[in-house]
Amino acid sequence: TGERQWKGHDNFGGTEKRVNAIPGDKDSPTIFLPGRVLAVNGVNGPELVVAANESASGKLLARFRMYTSAGLQGLFWDGLGFAPSWKTRPITGYVPDFAVADVDNDGAPELACAVVQERDTVGKSGKSAIVFYEIGQLTE
Repeated sequence: TGERQWKGHDNFGGTEKRVNAIPGDKDSPTIFLPGRVLAVNGVNGPELVVAANESASGKLLARFRMYTSAGLQGLFWDGLGFAPSWKTRPITGYVPDFAVADVDNDGAPELACAVVQERDTVGKSGKSAIVFYEIGQLTE
């Protein structure tokens, strides 16, 4: 029906991926693209897998975001709202994207996420990694 069913207090998602509202016009408003949300079958039934990127500056600057810490969570509907089913330990860096797949071919899906640990700066190259988590009995 389009009615809101729940609103939480936590911030999920958040990306540094952005586009200009008017392509090619650098003065047009900046639109930050939303992060991925995956629906999976988890131990508690249907779950949403989300990233929670955190910025020291919040969303105060309209054209700039830089996330410095992150985590991933599985959320399930408990009848009142979305509750955490599991979460990763805190990640130093930014998670631009993630996927749930059987990455080691053992028949059980894992959580794979890209992590930007350090950004390119003058005289120093950036550092990124792919991190894999065993997250239990999730299915795509």
